[in-house]
Amino acid sequence: MSASSGHPAAPPEAAAGPEDSVPPVTPPGLGLAEPAASEGREWTARSLGMGLLIGALLAVTNLYMGMKTGWWDSGSITATVLGFSGLAAYGRRRGVPYTPLENNLTQTAASAVGAMPASAGLLGALPALALLGTGVPGWGIAAWGLVLGVVGVLVAGLLRRRLLEQEALPFPTGIATAELISTLHAATPTEAQGAPAGRGRTLVGAGMVAMVLTWMRDSRGWLPGMVALPGRVGGVSLESLTWGVGMSPMLLAVGMMTGLQLALSMLLGSGLAWGVLAPGLVDTGVVAGAAYEPLSGWLMWPGVGLMVGAAVVSLAVQARDFLGAAKDLRSVGASRGGLPRWSLAVAAVACVLAVVLGGVLFGLGVPSMLLALALLVPLCAVCARGAGQTDVSPVSQMGNLTQVVFGVVRPGELSPNVA
Repeated sequence: MSASSGHPAAPPEAAAGPEDSVPPVTPPGLGLAEPAASEGREWTARSLGMGLLIGALLAVTNLYMGMKTGWWDSGSITATVLGFSGLAAYGRRRGVPYTPLENNLTQTAASAVGAMPASAGLLGALPALALLGTGVPGWGIAAWGLVLGVVGVLVAGLLRRRLLEQEALPFPTGIATAELISTLHAATPTEAQGAPAGRGRTLVGAGMVAMVLTWMRDSRGWLPGMVALPGRVGGVSLESLTWGVGMSPMLLAVGMMTGLQLALSMLLGSGLAWGVLAPGLVDTGVVAGAAYEPLSGWLMWPGVGLMVGAAVVSLAVQARDFLGAAKDLRSVGASRGGLPRWSLAVAAVACVLAVVLGGVLFGLGVPSMLLALALLVPLCAVCARGAGQTDVSPVSQMGNLTQVVFGVVRPGELSPNVA
């Protein structure tokens, strides 16, 4: 689980599992028995199709959850369990086992598709631009996301050799996914029908419960959006200050996955803002009437100040990561990243399209887009190193740094700065 501004990401290679857990691909023509050859199956229609299907569900879920809470899920573990639950039994019935490599392809495709709302800016930049009065057409969002996806894949390919082969960074999410794949496929058929299928049924059952509760709340009105707490604080009713329990299965899930420490920290911030500052604003007459909109307009500023201060300190603390990223880039320059020659042509075309789309969609000039592309590789290197070492990618801090740079280059222009 991660915020839309920081995401624990693992490359597909990291999720391949330990060397002894994934059977090697059998070269054709060696006359081996069919079961041994089938163990190396990877690029199959069923594994890719299942990954795309799960990824589409993750994308819709992440878009809704990210817009509502600021959090989204990489989906690696979810896709691994759902893929195994859906295809393992089917493969056994057809006599073509669902292999670990196929499961890895399923979760890789699902994670890539599920991350597209964040990659295309649908969880941050584009909603902010909409609030500033700058709308982006649907074709523009699709084209922008596609171009950024291509550039991101190429940058990941450049950094792969340095981070995975030379330094062998752990990428905790990738290791966890690999261990899960190894465990699922090492189980006997009886065990495979038990625990993994049970996880899948639990996941699907919880999803159905959430869908029913949300339908009862939003479509039928049988459930309230919030159960307000009785009482008053500072002469203001708790209900008017939105004190209560929201009837949201999604928020319950966020609390389960973020952990008690983070949840309590958010509760402390909410209590301070809406239990101390908000009644004070109403009592002193700064805000006329206890309503959410005028109060949130004031409470936003101390919250933003806390976030900016934390981001500045976080950037200073991550100075070592910038040094590591510089070494990564030097290594890439020395080894050419191990990418084929045709990838250079693809990168050139993607960069040209990015410059064109930046001007058409966001009003960014050629110098601004070239500066953004120049910042792309070193900032991606920092994020990749953070994900590999700590499972947390400091996307938010890199975004803040980019906004500072563009604020200096193009002061007073809000839309280009956000884009």
